[in-house]
Amino acid sequence: MQIFKALSLTALLSIGIVNSELQAQANTAITTPLTPAKTIILKHPLATNADNFFSAGTAFMFEIYKVGDISKVIELIKKNSNVSECTAGITTGDYQQINILLKVKKDKAWFADLFKKAGLKTIKINNNPIVEVEKM
Repeated sequence: MQIFKALSLTALLSIGIVNSELQAQANTAITTPLTPAKTIILKHPLATNADNFFSAGTAFMFEIYKVGDISKVIELIKKNSNVSECTAGITTGDYQQINILLKVKKDKAWFADLFKKAGLKTIKINNNPIVEVEKM
């Protein structure tokens, strides 16, 4: 009988130790890189190939994360002679929608230059990592 009590006590203590180790592993925080302010967020199935996406049309919609003063960004984008229209769209939390209408189609390099002049230095396209606009 004493052997049975000793084995049950050992088993009970062993389960407690194993359980605490599993909980320690489960509570490990997963860290993700923080999104910098003024990051362009582009969600479109055709945007996986940035060269083709930017050169394919004249109307574009994207979001900017924590843009700050949206009127300054819009004003800087409108200064470009190839931009027909630039308007602010819906605000969802920290994300501000921007709509751009061009007079003629432009390539990816032109957009990178436009974004830099507007103070937008980083971009996240679909599920890809955040990169500088020149490297998109």
